[in-house]
Amino acid sequence: FNAGLKIPAGAYTVINAKQHVGEKNIMVFGYIIGGDATANTIRIGPPFSSKTNIVIAGGKNERQRANCFAVELPSGPIRDAINLVENPNLIGAAIVVTGEIVSNYYGYIGIKGTKAYSLLK
Repeated sequence: FNAGLKIPAGAYTVINAKQHVGEKNIMVFGYIIGGDATANTIRIGPPFSSKTNIVIAGGKNERQRANCFAVELPSGPIRDAINLVENPNLIGAAIVVTGEIVSNYYGYIGIKGTKAYSLLK
């Protein structure tokens, strides 16, 4: 964790959250490193084409898939606010997302049913 960020109590890192597959309402802290997740790839820089997911990791420069989570962006205010098609400036942003930890989302352990997010400063 970055000591300068105000990370909510109870938030897990991407690595720690992997131990909570199947649990709901889990807060996960990470950095937005990309989007356009597929079973084989992620896009690290713009242009992005999919508004339905972002990819987070424990560090801004992480590139190993095993250390990343794909995060589902349900239609509505969450998708509108943090999809990378419309908000490419969010690459590198610290974020906490809340949802269900699933064993497979686009080839990653990830988060589905995203209910909330908080961009950290």
